[in-house]
Amino acid sequence: RELVVKSSPPGAAVYINGRQSGKTPLTKEFDFYGAREIVLRLDGYKTEKTVVSPTVPWYEFFPIDLFFELILPLRLHDRHEYSFDLTPLPDRPEEDLIKRAHKVRSDEK
Repeated sequence: RELVVKSSPPGAAVYINGRQSGKTPLTKEFDFYGAREIVLRLDGYKTEKTVVSPTVPWYEFFPIDLFFELILPLRLHDRHEYSFDLTPLPDRPEEDLIKRAHKVRSDEK
């Protein structure tokens, strides 16, 4: 069982259920099916956050799973791939940044 996370552009930090798991493209094995929160972060791009639920294949349901795991131990490959197009953040002019810095300073006093 594999969970594959890709992004365009590649190199985004991947967090699965709040734990940093690596950078895209990422291939990670998993033991259990169920919902997972995936967060992608990359400087200069909007953070992407989504919940995915890999579908359970027919051969993983009881009692069929016993046959495939115990009687006929085949290596079945179950791959779930998710791709994300990251959105660039808008450029902020330097003047806008300076104005916000002055506002924060004046608010602190």
